[in-house]
Amino acid sequence: MENKDSQKRVSAVIINNGNILLIKRIKPDKEYYTFPGGSIEEGEDEKHAMCREINEELSIKAEVKQLLFEIENQGRKELYFLIGECTGVPKIGGPEKERLVEENQYYIEWIPLSKIGDTANVYPQEAVKRLLESSWGKE
Repeated sequence: MENKDSQKRVSAVIINNGNILLIKRIKPDKEYYTFPGGSIEEGEDEKHAMCREINEELSIKAEVKQLLFEIENQGRKELYFLIGECTGVPKIGGPEKERLVEENQYYIEWIPLSKIGDTANVYPQEAVKRLLESSWGKE
């Protein structure tokens, strides 16, 4: 029997000095930005999954402040958490670092929060829309 939480994804909204941290993905046929995060593992609560994903993907420790919003994306529930204080310098780690090859690249980029609505290739766009509607999208 499949764990219902494995159908959920947690995503991090990390804002610092008016910029938001996104992962830039470059593949042979496309280039886009996405929010850091991943799937909830069996037996894990949502906040623990968010901290684990940030640590694995970005090589930093982080405090989860609050749930900002939820969306449905391709039949899967995605939870977007505002991240508070972080310890360390973000760099690609974990499975993303292992999969990093010329035809599958990952980069950390800080995008001005004021420009995220104008950045067409941020995935999923529904998350960008919800972020801009929230008070955190106006920092």
